[in-house]
Amino acid sequence: MNKEEIKKLSNILQIIADNLEKDPDLLDKIETHLFRLTKKSKKTIKQKQIDLFEILSKEGESALNEKLNSMELIQLKNIVRSYSLDSSKLAEKWKNKERLIKFIAKRIIARSAKGKVFSTY
Repeated sequence: MNKEEIKKLSNILQIIADNLEKDPDLLDKIETHLFRLTKKSKKTIKQKQIDLFEILSKEGESALNEKLNSMELIQLKNIVRSYSLDSSKLAEKWKNKERLIKFIAKRIIARSAKGKVFSTY
């Protein structure tokens, strides 16, 4: 950075500081915006794709729940996205890991049971 860029940055930071004194809610707005910028980079993290339907059919519902419990929140959100489990995209906003696990398990179980009514005849 040259002196001119440093001066510009200093002025920007001073303006932000002045506005923060006037409007304390501005900090929340700034944090939200910065979180959105960093959140996009986390979404692109590639993870090993697991077959939740296979786990459910071979090992059962408890094994599925154990596997989901061993994952981090961002991994669970990636599963929701990759399996298209939530068309409204509301689940991607959830912060509660347990809620997301229950949602994923419920949707996987429902999808795996789909069409079984025809196999009973």
